[in-house]
Amino acid sequence: MRKLLVIVFALACYVTTLGVDVASAADKVIIAAPSDVKWTACDPQVPAGCQFVVVQGNLEKGPAVQLVKAPAGHVFPPHRHSSTPEHITMIAGSILLGYEGGVDQYVGPGSYLFIEENLVHWARCPEPCVFSLVTTGPFDLISAEKR
Repeated sequence: MRKLLVIVFALACYVTTLGVDVASAADKVIIAAPSDVKWTACDPQVPAGCQFVVVQGNLEKGPAVQLVKAPAGHVFPPHRHSSTPEHITMIAGSILLGYEGGVDQYVGPGSYLFIEENLVHWARCPEPCVFSLVTTGPFDLISAEKR
């Protein structure tokens, strides 16, 4: 996150030296620091402790960008999404990801995940975790059983 903020600051300084109106350019940039956003409890199907915030877009229509955070030990039970794949980038901490037909594996900060729609998957945060979740269509969460 710090690296992203440094890059945004450097770009703003560069734009200023070009004589571009930074105020109008800033209206086109969204900066959502985890400490500055209003977190909301995740879907009731997900155990308590998980929180999220939509930083851009619309979950009901898609596309949408969310930040998601969960405490150490949090479990995302088996589920699937019927109408959108998930694009996940780990920001902090790690998750142990499992999915139908695959082998559970740890995914750490900076890693990117793509999870196809309708693929049953689950995860656990062995430590506090924060990730970006991008969806391209309407977001739903359908409970599932591991097969």
